[in-house]
Amino acid sequence: MRTPSVLLFVYGSLRRGAPGHGLLRGHVPLGEAVLEGYRLIWPDWYPAAVPAPGCRVEGELYLVPRRLLPVLDDYEDAPGVFLRRPVWVAARGGRLRAWAYLANWRGPVLAGCGRRGDAGGGEWWPGRGPA
Repeated sequence: MRTPSVLLFVYGSLRRGAPGHGLLRGHVPLGEAVLEGYRLIWPDWYPAAVPAPGCRVEGELYLVPRRLLPVLDDYEDAPGVFLRRPVWVAARGGRLRAWAYLANWRGPVLAGCGRRGDAGGGEWWPGRGPA
């Protein structure tokens, strides 16, 4: 039997203060979370997480109803620009399994995590871009 709610890790346009956050308004925020083994790239105005060993992406964790996932899939163009995939995130003092929208990346695994403020900085601030 499927659970009615799922965990969702967000790091870009769905974060608090970002253009898509209204889709999560009213759902349960569970705090900050970290996705290990990924970094951010900038294919356009939005960030996208791609595999990068030793790197990390900072974001937020939410408890959302499973029925919201198709709405978020449409918003994130998944499958397309993004793919919704299960990931392990560090949050709430442990590791939790959550859904995340990851770049539909066909390139090589990236070396290096980038510098703070560039595409690989690991954190994106709505309205300002890379931190």
